[in-house]
Amino acid sequence: MKRNKVLLGLYVGLLTLAGGAANAQNGFYEIGPANVGGHISSLVADQSDTMGTTVYAGAAMGGLFVRTADATMLTQLYTNMGYDEAQAGVLAANTGIWHRIPYTDATGNESVLPISCMAQTPDGAIFIGTGNDDYPFGTMYQKMSVAGKGLYRYDPATSTFSALPYSISRLNTDFNVINKIAYYKSPNNGNIFLYVGTSTGLFRWTLIPDGNTLTGWENDPVQMFTGDVDQIVVSQPRGMAYFASGNQLYRIGNAEQSSSYVNISASNPAFGGANVAIKLALAPTNPDYVYAMVIDRNGVVKNTYQCTNGQTWTALATSTVTPILYSASGGDTVGYDSGKHCGAVTVDPTNADRIIVGGTTIYVGQGYFAGAMFQWTSVSASEYSLNYGDYMSTVFSNSSFVHSNIHQILPVMRKTESGTDSVDYYVATDGGVYLTTNDFVSFKNINMGLNNLHINGLAVAPDGTLISGAASNACPIIETHLSHNVADSNYSERNITWYHDGSIMLNHEANVLWTGNGGAVAASAFQQVYPQTRRTIFTSAGSANLGRSYADYLDYTNTTTWTTGEGILTGFISGGPSIGALDLWETDNNSTFNSSVRM
Repeated sequence: MKRNKVLLGLYVGLLTLAGGAANAQNGFYEIGPANVGGHISSLVADQSDTMGTTVYAGAAMGGLFVRTADATMLTQLYTNMGYDEAQAGVLAANTGIWHRIPYTDATGNESVLPISCMAQTPDGAIFIGTGNDDYPFGTMYQKMSVAGKGLYRYDPATSTFSALPYSISRLNTDFNVINKIAYYKSPNNGNIFLYVGTSTGLFRWTLIPDGNTLTGWENDPVQMFTGDVDQIVVSQPRGMAYFASGNQLYRIGNAEQSSSYVNISASNPAFGGANVAIKLALAPTNPDYVYAMVIDRNGVVKNTYQCTNGQTWTALATSTVTPILYSASGGDTVGYDSGKHCGAVTVDPTNADRIIVGGTTIYVGQGYFAGAMFQWTSVSASEYSLNYGDYMSTVFSNSSFVHSNIHQILPVMRKTESGTDSVDYYVATDGGVYLTTNDFVSFKNINMGLNNLHINGLAVAPDGTLISGAASNACPIIETHLSHNVADSNYSERNITWYHDGSIMLNHEANVLWTGNGGAVAASAFQQVYPQTRRTIFTSAGSANLGRSYADYLDYTNTTTWTTGEGILTGFISGGPSIGALDLWETDNNSTFNSSVRM
């Protein structure tokens, strides 16, 4: 493949920065940022990787990514994508980053799947649900969700996607929003019963083993329930399934044969009432343990419950303990902070009496003896609690930082170099993916390559530095890919180097300049003349404010100090994709370096 000098890989139609490495079809190269990720809705640990290093990530704004230490697996991926052996080997050497897996639709065009949930079946295939309604209408926010494209089956062996025909035929009714996927494997004949919860019902496919693969996903499913199904978990040892619809919790007694269910909420005061969401988790080490986290409409966790006998649900916290809040602002009962669209609970794979819950932050709860209330420990900090607004010095640098709006906490058993088992936890958030171990002492940002930010604005400084307005992730400056080259001491010539020159792909960290949703952005069009310091002025509009900053060429470390103006922008600038225009110009012939802004 001929390597051309190309600009930033920007998917304008979806307003997202393309992630992963170079793509054989469109020639774009991913250049960053390395430390800022977008809304990741779902994670799957590849069960075929016995070392526990391969994880798939699904982005709500679009894209399937994989991160693995298995260079052979990555080589095969890039070979399947059309690279020759040498090129595939070079790209596969980057085992420390996320790699984007492109999806090509039936017309041969590359498209983006807005992923909401995933599950891997025993044959290695990954079933992918699309569409989400994470951003409902409110007083200050517009709809930001991407319309669903149905249910898909991804085959890692061939790197190909296949749409399930039934889901495509019912896109305008049952499969616009797919919330959850789970499966049950029959101990009798090996059949797989694939459960899919959507905004309109619970569906079940029967998949039949055929050699090393499964057939039957091409057929129509059975609809078992009518209503918005938020959660579905299936206990393999017990053959029992639980699913939630709003504030109602249901149980399916026989996941293989039964099409009937029991409404647990009808006779249990722990559920129902003013609550809006129930998050579920099963204990891997004990089939009798089921956990349910109940969230009210203000985003407050009312309590987390444990069931060990299929009947009795025991509260794990007192009324004075609130393990998590969804939003630091809270309160909006009909808008963005409804509490329905966030929150996660999982169980320690080595201890059935230890759970991890997340919303804005992460708490670990543990019961030390039967019947005792759980003891809760706060283990992470969000941008809200870490000097909100100063990302570079107090947020990204803090080892406890995990971005707020946590969607999934995935435990993965990993083999250490000595051959013993260790537990890693991957956390999917609105700001990318974070990694920690079973002691929860610190968290690591692992967003390198995982670039799927919702971009509201993009501007280019004279030297090629990029400034972008990133929704929910502040306004990052993205450094140039290569060094700023100065031809001579008089600055008579400057080599613009914001393209990729064809060498191995490297991500660069973003310097986060401003907080909240980044709106329109602009960079100065002119430069001060020598011998005065060469500078670039940056402006951004978001959260009903206007911000202005400047930076000296070759040094972008002093751009966290912003001058903000009056609230002159309308409310919509802080939420949805309708971002007003923002231009900037300044004089280039006086020492005061005056500037003007126009909207």
